[in-house]
Order: sequence, then structure tokens, then C-alpha cells
Amino acid sequence: RHVAATASRVAVKAASLPKTSPTSSVQHSVAVAQATVPPVPADENADARLVSDAKETVRTYLQALIAGDESTASSQLLANAGTSAAQLSERNILDSSSRIVNLDGRATSNNTASVDADIQTSTGLYYAHYELRRLDTGIVLIREHTYVKS
Repeated sequence: RHVAATASRVAVKAASLPKTSPTSSVQHSVAVAQATVPPVPADENADARLVSDAKETVRTYLQALIAGDESTASSQLLANAGTSAAQLSERNILDSSSRIVNLDGRATSNNTASVDADIQTSTGLYYAHYELRRLDTGIVLIREHTYVKS
């Protein structure tokens, strides 16, 4: 019954359409909705992820040093043993009362980023700068780091 009713409606609609010959052309217009916000280019997403990962690496490094966990702090460094980059130099200023006041980061190339940190310690406010690199494995490690008292 349903099929017969549907076929009948289709026949009525077809009968109401304008007649065309095989050589005439019928044009139909279709309205297409377009998004009002363009998609974010993939490289901007990659930069945002890199910066987010870089800030998390610095946060992990500093929090490990504040907690006295040198093993975890060292694991955040991309450096050869014995080089200045391999030194946990911030441990000289950090103690259990230290806290990260601010972290700002930016991508500097496809796989590198820099992060600036403001760190409040018992001896004052320090500014630290970190250069990081994303490895082929996807992890982001600190390759250079420095700090000065503000």
C-alpha cells in the first residue's frame, strides 16, 4: 500500500513538471551553505601543539627540580652529558617554596620552540629562557636553558 501511494505521488509531481524535449536543457539551481569560519591551516595547529608540548616540558622540568626529582628533570633535557645544557642549573635557585608564575611560548620553526618562564623563589623573581626541539619520536625536550634574576 505504501509503495502504491508513493508511486502515485511521484507520478503527480512528474506530471506537474514542465515538458521538455530531448534537445532542450533544464537547469536547476541548488543553494549551498558555506561555513562562515575558514578552517585553521594544519601548520597553525601543529605550531599550537608544539608550543603546548614545549610549555608542558618546561613545567615538568621546573616542577621536578622544585620537588628535588633530578632524574625526572634530567629526562626533560636533550643534551650530552657534561655539556652546560645538561646541567640542572636552576636547582641552584629553586626550593620547595618556588612556583612558576608565568610561562609564554612560541614556535620558532617546524620542530623548535622557545619558552620564557617567570619563577618566584625564596630569593626573588627569576626569568628563565628555554629552547626546545620536537624529536622524530614526537617528544619535546629542552636543548638550551638559561636564567637570570629579575
